[in-house]
Amino acid sequence: MFFFNIILIVYVFIILSSVYGFFILSNKKYYKHKVNSKIVKITVIVPFRNESLRIKQLLDSFNIQVDKSIINEIIFIDDHSSDNSCEIISQWINSTSIRSKIVSLEQNQGKKHAIFLGFQSASNQYILTFDSDVNFNKYFFLKIREVICFDKGLYVFPVVENLGFVFSQIESHILSIFTIGMINLKYPILANGACLLINRDDFLKYNPFKTNYKIHSGDDLFILESFKKNNVSIVATSPYIFSIFTNGPITLRSYLSRSLRWSGKMSNIKLPLTKFYGLIILITNLIALLMFYQFIFNNSNEALIYLLIKLCLDLTITYLATNHFKNKKLFIFSFPLFFLYPFYLLVNSILLLFKYPNFWKGRKVIN
Repeated sequence: MFFFNIILIVYVFIILSSVYGFFILSNKKYYKHKVNSKIVKITVIVPFRNESLRIKQLLDSFNIQVDKSIINEIIFIDDHSSDNSCEIISQWINSTSIRSKIVSLEQNQGKKHAIFLGFQSASNQYILTFDSDVNFNKYFFLKIREVICFDKGLYVFPVVENLGFVFSQIESHILSIFTIGMINLKYPILANGACLLINRDDFLKYNPFKTNYKIHSGDDLFILESFKKNNVSIVATSPYIFSIFTNGPITLRSYLSRSLRWSGKMSNIKLPLTKFYGLIILITNLIALLMFYQFIFNNSNEALIYLLIKLCLDLTITYLATNHFKNKKLFIFSFPLFFLYPFYLLVNSILLLFKYPNFWKGRKVIN
């Protein structure tokens, strides 16, 4: 039990420190207005592949903005779409006053190539990258203009799912706590590629994708790794000011497939603290399986205490996350998630161990 208790203590520390970083430090930190009087303009880039069913919410979010003055251009990068995504975007471009265009990948393929092409095509120093299925409120670009100083290399935004498989939605809320909280503590472990604000000069100088184009996933973590390695400044935007929403996997199978995609790329990413935190969370949940067994069949009080401590922590962070992002209805599903999530991680680990083939958007994740 000594080893199990040590793991649980580290798990407690991870949860509480992330909560402190997210709720306390984010609430204390406000980005002052411009460090200089120059009016900053940004380029927005949106890589897409077969997103005709999901891109409308992003286009609608552009339409409702109360202030678009900070946007100099929007570049949509087509990654060999075979549906009518380009037609939908072209129609929107013809109807908007924002300078926008579509550029297409030709020889290369994959989201990373699309992002890199977007950076090469951009005419501004700061680039805001969006996934094609995100949405945000009408004050988003106004707040960017008012509160961000544009003196850092990478700005990470809080991103949560508001549609999709319910367990995935809950997981995204908790991951947002970890992401923003740990960056505020000066120990970045995660970033969500659904929305990042990046200094173009830093990106092109260090080229985070130059050795990993064969991996079609993980653009966000490779950017984080590269910027950390080269001491580029990384900050989190305040979750009290910004919220980005996106679509999650719809089914349990697609949820599992995404987890395999995320887990599979970690062996190629040099983020030791990220791997350590992930390992602690995995081991804590696998131990929970053993504790379930010990409590049910051996009536172990120590097992019960372990499970109760973990349950209280998991429920606390889930409640805080869902309450903050105004999605409290998700909290009722946190009880079955507590019992099912360890089994889910076990299945994920077994499939990963046996190198279960994984595909994303019709392509093998790792070529």
